Amino acid sequence: EYSVLVVDDDRTFSESLRSALIRTGLRCYTVSNAADALNYLKLQDVHVLVVDCMLPRVNGLELVKKVQEQTEDVPHLFFMSGIFTDKQFKTSTMTKTGAKNFFFKPIDLAEVTQEIVDLFGTPDEEPTDHIPALHNLYINRDQKLRNLIKTINNTEGLHNFDLPWVLQLLINHKATGHLNIVCSNGDVGGVGFSDGDIVQVNIKNEASLLGLLLVEQGYLQRNDLDEALQNVEEGSRIGEFLISQNYVSPHAIDIVLKEQLLWRLKRLIVDSQMELNFVKADDLTRISRVENMDFHSFLEDAVQHTLRQDWLITHYLPLNQNLIEFPEDKRETLEKVRKQKFVARVLPNIESLLKRGCSIEELLTTSQGAEANTIRLIHYFNILGITRFLTTQRSLNFSHQIKRLQKLNTELDEKNFFERLGVSQSAKEADIKRAYLDLVKVLHPDKLNKKAPPKLLDISKAVFAKIQQSYETLKSETRKATYLKELEVGQTEKVMEADKIFAVAKQHANKGQHSQARTLLVKAIKYNPASPQIRIYMIWSDLKLAKSITDRFLEDIDKRLNQIPIESRDCAQYYHCRGLYYQKKKDVEKASKYFTTALSFDSSFISSRRELSLLQPEEKNDLSSILQMDIGQVIGGFFKKS
Repeated sequence: EYSVLVVDDDRTFSESLRSALIRTGLRCYTVSNAADALNYLKLQDVHVLVVDCMLPRVNGLELVKKVQEQTEDVPHLFFMSGIFTDKQFKTSTMTKTGAKNFFFKPIDLAEVTQEIVDLFGTPDEEPTDHIPALHNLYINRDQKLRNLIKTINNTEGLHNFDLPWVLQLLINHKATGHLNIVCSNGDVGGVGFSDGDIVQVNIKNEASLLGLLLVEQGYLQRNDLDEALQNVEEGSRIGEFLISQNYVSPHAIDIVLKEQLLWRLKRLIVDSQMELNFVKADDLTRISRVENMDFHSFLEDAVQHTLRQDWLITHYLPLNQNLIEFPEDKRETLEKVRKQKFVARVLPNIESLLKRGCSIEELLTTSQGAEANTIRLIHYFNILGITRFLTTQRSLNFSHQIKRLQKLNTELDEKNFFERLGVSQSAKEADIKRAYLDLVKVLHPDKLNKKAPPKLLDISKAVFAKIQQSYETLKSETRKATYLKELEVGQTEKVMEADKIFAVAKQHANKGQHSQARTLLVKAIKYNPASPQIRIYMIWSDLKLAKSITDRFLEDIDKRLNQIPIESRDCAQYYHCRGLYYQKKKDVEKASKYFTTALSFDSSFISSRRELSLLQPEEKNDLSSILQMDIGQVIGGFFKKS
């Protein structure tokens, strides 16, 4: 765990030296003045101090004198200068300070780096043969399209959660052709590319959701959609019919077709194993066009909300100790995504660690409960190429390893056997064996350093025993089938319990008793977190119970509404929630439109009728509208007037 501090007001040079040192396996941090250097030395262990003689305010020699006065363990010293080039000055400075060397600028980075590395010995270079070929591209990114296609077609044992990475690779290489996807759960799909843009997505049960998307985005009224569906000829395209009858504009159709492609992409990222085959083709039919920036938004949402945390942690186990760096050529991309809400929330907590060089193991042991967001951000950055893994591994830190394995041991207790191995329940025997062997290479106790303390060895044995138990159960088709039945029975019982609780919660919500409803919904969603209907009612209660409306609250509500599967939005309650959302945003026109849409789904849905009456001008709130309100709204209305 050796650390270098570079003090130089020439940022270009210091960043170049920092990158060179990080590649050797050392930590490195840069500051531009003496005050920042002294502050850093108070907070962090520094083993090497590289100082420019000419610094603003306090020069390099004065800084070193203060360091030697204030620090018990004085770091190894190196000086550098582009102004003081006299050999006698060099000799005098090294004699007075005990510096290891004095470099004249322009400096040979390789020479400086080698001298510093020689102080501590050669770091370990990690062989990459234990990493699947496609994941090895996290390290070796400079591949020609021909080699990339060969790797994609020859890689076995991929999970559908790997799909965002594969898609981004093909986008980056401006591929043209069709990616065929065969899932172990029996589904077949495909993604068509034209010069790096996604132009078509094929999935099983390709029901068109064009009409629903047009209604949701406000381009079409529900009653107009129903009328169009009755009149369109069988076999005709609904979009073309809507344009020809002047229901919507061609522009609206283009926007919604892109949304449909993105929705279909999301349907491909499921908990299943897959085999891929990319075929070059120039004659693809263009449905719409998902460009790189469209995909970035989709990617952010998928990484945050679709990929499971346990899969991500298992996925990165082979790279746990490899150093991560910020490539210079991706700084512009980093600045573009920095303002995204997700990035802005997580990056400040880990940016300093990333800049000076660290591993995933270090990030996760120091993230203090924010492990889920940390691993998701690293995966997002990794796919975009904002971060890059090096073959160099961080020097072993037994304390970090113990913390990580203790946490992993606890997490394994909460996972089923498939999740422990990082495979789907539809995984075939070969997939299960491959996943197990990959974990053996990383987690087997024999892989520990010979100097590992007994505590680390014990926890490693406990972790691997759970991996072994999972594999022994799943490798046998008979035992696997029995185990699947046990899981199915357990899940069925949970769903039934959730349905029972949800039925009561719905009654409370429909009566406007949202506090009681939410208490029950919290219980129901624990039993069945995937239920779209429970999630819709939870959003409804949260909107009604909100005491303060902040931008972050509204952003969260909008995100949760967008996460409801499109095919599950075809109900009055969803559009009612959309109306409440815009009501909170004080957008009366949109709120009114969505409440009206909710009533077009269910004319007896009194909650939307009540909200609509509240949106009318005061003179229209006559006795008939008051009679449609519940007592809380009536009393609240009087108090507002007073």
